[in-house]
Amino acid sequence: MIISTAYRNNMYIEESGISYKKIGLYVYLMFCLIGLVTTYIKISKNKSNMYLVRVNPWCYFAVLIISCLVNWDVIITNFNLNKAFKENKKLEKYYLADLSFKNLPQLLVLPDSVKSYDDYEARDYYYALRGTYFNSFKVALDKKLYGFMKDMQNPDWQSWCAEKSRVYDEVLALNEQKLIKTIDLSSVSEFKSLDPIKPLTNIENINLDNNNFTKLDELFNFPHLKSLSIRSNQLDSLDKLPMLSELEEFKAGENPFTSGLSKLKNLPNLKVLELPGIDIRDINFF
Repeated sequence: MIISTAYRNNMYIEESGISYKKIGLYVYLMFCLIGLVTTYIKISKNKSNMYLVRVNPWCYFAVLIISCLVNWDVIITNFNLNKAFKENKKLEKYYLADLSFKNLPQLLVLPDSVKSYDDYEARDYYYALRGTYFNSFKVALDKKLYGFMKDMQNPDWQSWCAEKSRVYDEVLALNEQKLIKTIDLSSVSEFKSLDPIKPLTNIENINLDNNNFTKLDELFNFPHLKSLSIRSNQLDSLDKLPMLSELEEFKAGENPFTSGLSKLKNLPNLKVLELPGIDIRDINFF
C-alpha cells in the first residue's frame, strides 16, 4: 500500500508539480513505514507495547524537526519552474505567489512574458479553492514584494531573521542588475505609500491605479521612471510632482485636479499624456 501510494503521488508530481500537500503525503507514508518497522521489531524481539509508545513518538518528532530545516518554499518553486520550462508542464503561478516571501527572488526574475500572461480560469479555480483572490499574477507578485519590503523597514534585532535578510539582499541585488523594472500595485488595498519600495531605485514603470495615493513627492526616489499611471486616486493637485526627467508616459485620468498643472513642466521628455482636457502640446503654456 505504501509503495503504491508513493508511486501514484510521484506520478501526480511529475504531471502537475509539487506542493505542500504532496510533500505531506510522503511524510505520512514515512510515518506509516516507521510504524511498520517498529511493529516488526516489537514482534521479532518480543518487546512490550510500551516500546511502541516510547519509540514511535520520538521517531515522528525527529522527522518533524528535520523537516523544519528544509527551505520548502524554495524547493517547491525551483522544482515547479524547472518542470514548466524544461518539460513544458503547466506552471501554477498563483500557488507559487501565495507561498511565503522566500521564493520572491525566483519569481521576480521570471520572463515578462510569463509574468504578464494570465490564465483566469486557473486564477478563479485557485480563488474558489483557497479563498485568495489575485487580480492578476503580476499584481499578486508585486503585492507580495511590497508587503515584504514594508516588513523590512526599520527592523530591530528582535525581529532579525536570516532568511529575510537573504531574500532582502537578493532583491536589492536584482535592483542593481536592473531586473526589477515594473511594479503594478493597482487596486491593492494594503498600499498606502511608495516609501517601502524606495530602495528599488531602478524601477521604470509604476501602476498605482485605483488607490488613494497622494504622496507624489515620493516619486523622487525613482529617477529612472519612464511610465507612471495614477488613474482614479482622487488626486486634486500636482503641486508635489517632482522632476522626472526620464518619464515618457503619464496617465492620470479620473482625478479631480484643480491645481498644480504647471508641474507638468517637470516632465521634459513626456511623450504620452492621459489627462482629461489637457493636451501634451499645452504643457509649455502653463
